[in-house]
Amino acid sequence: MNIQYTNRHDAVGEWDCPQHHLVAMRQTHSNDIAELICADRDAWVVYGPHTATRIAATASDSSHNNAAPFTAIGRVWEVDADAVITQSARTIVSVRTADCLPIIVASGPYIGAIHAGRQGTLSGISERFAQALRVRGCDSATLWCGPHICEMCYEIDADTHTHFDLLEPNIAAFRQVFGPSLTVTRSMWCTRCHADRYFSYRAGDAEARNVFYGSLSPFNTVAVIDGAIMK
Repeated sequence: MNIQYTNRHDAVGEWDCPQHHLVAMRQTHSNDIAELICADRDAWVVYGPHTATRIAATASDSSHNNAAPFTAIGRVWEVDADAVITQSARTIVSVRTADCLPIIVASGPYIGAIHAGRQGTLSGISERFAQALRVRGCDSATLWCGPHICEMCYEIDADTHTHFDLLEPNIAAFRQVFGPSLTVTRSMWCTRCHADRYFSYRAGDAEARNVFYGSLSPFNTVAVIDGAIMK
């Protein structure tokens, strides 16, 4: 599994990924999962209330907010879902966050990305994703959990001082399915505590986002961001 990401200050100048495709998500704050069946034929399946007709396949260009770092890339899709999965070795999955938990998943021949916000976490998006891998014959999984707002910063009720933990419930959902065959790497960066480094919605970033990319095949890059690469 190969991972790259950008934040407020750090970005690679050019990523050369010829013949690769890119998948970006328009988050629905749900537990919807989209699966790219065949990149070369635009074959998609969406598991959730959104239909395949809502998936837009667009030509690659530098104005695409997730495609900007790439100098050479194939097709670019935006999908209405909070998780995406594929076994296409030439596909890069991506997720944009500004406090929510980004998860990159590798399992067997599959690579996936999850946008785990509070609504998605409560609706079981990680459990649903893990079960989807299990029914496809996967018996182990590797998770990379990126920078996100920590529990202490994520107050959801000021009157009762109630806080919400995005990280542990999502890891626990995968562990319930894969048990000791789950490997987890977690970032200790809080986007709100370190808003000087990461975009954070609660710190006032209404539109700007951190972008996380994952692929089964290596990136040809001129830099590695924060050492966030696993092979």
